[in-house]
Amino acid sequence: HNYNNLLDRVLRHRDAIISHLNWVCIFLGCHAFGFYIHNDTMRALGRPQDMFSDKAIQLQPIFAQWIQNIHLLAPGTTAPNALATTSYAFGGDVVGVGGKIAMMPIKLGTAD
Repeated sequence: HNYNNLLDRVLRHRDAIISHLNWVCIFLGCHAFGFYIHNDTMRALGRPQDMFSDKAIQLQPIFAQWIQNIHLLAPGTTAPNALATTSYAFGGDVVGVGGKIAMMPIKLGTAD
C-alpha cells in the first residue's frame, strides 16, 4: 500500500532532486555574482548610469505588466475588480481622513 506512491517515488529520487536543486542554486548564485561584478566594474569606470539599480538599468517584469495591462483595458469582462484598489499602502490612492492625509501609497522600486 505504501509502495510506489508519490512519497515513495520522491524518496527514491531524492539524490537526483537534491542534485538538480544544487545546480539551480549554483546557477542563480553565479548570475547574482555577475550582477555584482558588473556593478563594481561600472562604478570603477565611472559609469553609474549603466549599473543595475532603481535609478539606472531596471529589470522590469514586462510580461506581468503586459498581462495586468490587458486586464486594466477591459475591466468589465476580464477583471471586474481591476479598478478597485488592491492595497492602500502599495500602489493605492491617498487615504484622507477629515481633510488630512492619513496614508500615502509607497512607491516600490525594482529592488523591492
